[in-house]
Amino acid sequence: MPKHLPEPVRGWHLLAPELFAPEVLAEILMDNAGWLRELPRSTRQIHNALFPNYDRAGMTREEIFRCIEDAMEQADYELNEGKPERCWCAYPLDSPASLSLEDLW
Repeated sequence: MPKHLPEPVRGWHLLAPELFAPEVLAEILMDNAGWLRELPRSTRQIHNALFPNYDRAGMTREEIFRCIEDAMEQADYELNEGKPERCWCAYPLDSPASLSLEDLW
């Protein structure tokens, strides 16, 4: 069972160019650090959980995902290419912190 739940962005008339500005996005990721560090998560999972409702205001989905990916890199998360879907981790997946009990037996 997860220990942390995401805290989605809430507000009226949220515009993507303002919401995905580097300084705003950094603060949102910091507020959700517990949830982000708990399990590896894809850019799509992060987007869907933290940004459920906003106006794209001319930004494409690809531009928005690139903003999220840039912010994740700036926040020192690592992108793991080894999964079926690329996932962001707070540590390398081959580190002792990522080993499961099954790996130890």
